[in-house]
Formats: sequence, structure tokens, C-alpha cells
Amino acid sequence: GAVAGAILGQTIEANATRKQAQEVSVTLEIGRTISIVQEVDGGGFFQPGERVRILRQGSTARIVR
Repeated sequence: GAVAGAILGQTIEANATRKQAQEVSVTLEIGRTISIVQEVDGGGFFQPGERVRILRQGSTARIVR
């Protein structure tokens, strides 16, 4: 009972906290390519060829439309 309850609790927590993410490779205007993994937000997935901006704060970067 206790072991099954703990396993079930872990499974429920994992499913509740799991987020959909996308890895995006971006070629910068200077020719360098970087890769960023981020959560997919309400705007949906980025598409190949789409122009984006990169927001940086310290060692963290995020891609936005």
C-alpha cells in the first residue's frame, strides 16, 4: 500500500510538472549557430526560417518572436 502510493504519487507529480519543450538552432547574423531548449509557450512552435530575437540575462537565453 505505502510503496504503491508513493510510486503513484511520483507518477502523478511527474505528469503534472512535465512541460513541452522545443530545441531551436539559430544562425546568428554573424554566421555563428547556437542551440537553445525552451518551453513551448502560447505562441506555439518556432518554424524553420522564422526570424527571431534572442533575449539574454546572465547565462540564460530565450528565443522570442
